[in-house]
Amino acid sequence: MGKNKLQETFGLLMTLLVVGAFAVALTSCGSDDEDLNLDAFPVFKMGMLLSKTGEPEIGHNYEPGVRLAVKEIQEAGVNVILAGRDSACSLDTAERSFSQLMEEGVHGIIGAGCSTVSLGLFDEINEYEMVMISPVSSSPLLTTEPTSGNGFFFRSKPSDAFRAVVIAKVIAEDGGADSIAVIHIDDAYGNALKDALIEAAGNSSNITQIPYSPEASASEYAEAARQAGSSNPDAVVILPLGAERTDLIAALIATDTGPSQTKIYLAGATPPNLDAGVRNLLEI
Repeated sequence: MGKNKLQETFGLLMTLLVVGAFAVALTSCGSDDEDLNLDAFPVFKMGMLLSKTGEPEIGHNYEPGVRLAVKEIQEAGVNVILAGRDSACSLDTAERSFSQLMEEGVHGIIGAGCSTVSLGLFDEINEYEMVMISPVSSSPLLTTEPTSGNGFFFRSKPSDAFRAVVIAKVIAEDGGADSIAVIHIDDAYGNALKDALIEAAGNSSNITQIPYSPEASASEYAEAARQAGSSNPDAVVILPLGAERTDLIAALIATDTGPSQTKIYLAGATPPNLDAGVRNLLEI
């Protein structure tokens, strides 16, 4: 069976991480003419810091690719072992897990998953001069934040600034919308993507911003839907992290702002990737 794109991406990702660990070790050797002692690195210990619990549980989607890449690098003759820890998409949990990985002596980290966690770990990776490469974090803030990891943080996923341009283009090609309600999660991911969408839309639409908390309950989703409906939008854009899509769409339907009355756009979602509940609500 041939490799899929996800597997190929992680093969490249792990290669970059090994090279990055070599580079950091080389630059920390001292003088320019001092050679890197490869015997000092008989084993490359790679850390993995993805969210396996919490919301969203995106680690389940990426961990197999990481493990496959480790296997193939080992088969190529490089002694790599993997130490995995859960970030739970929570900075408190991720900081504890990061400390554990440092105690275990990892040379680099695949992670983090959620943009909020990646941003929150900048101080730690700068302090330890630890290479960290995220396959998931997409907030534009990871590029524009002043420290930006000081050269130790990388990501293989494009910034959401590009996604915002695509969303605005799709809406325009779909007939446009004079009024857009943007329902977004109130964190580094949702706020930055919302701001990028407003910039991409320019003056072509009147945009109502409706944030909801990462710990939102059904009542908060209902309130977000009520606010969206009261703005009489031509389109609703939902910028969620995952499972709350179903609750938000159900709440919109209950306020007569569902897909039969209003155009609804889901960021980062294609029909094959949506759960059955969302597909049923959208009748796709």
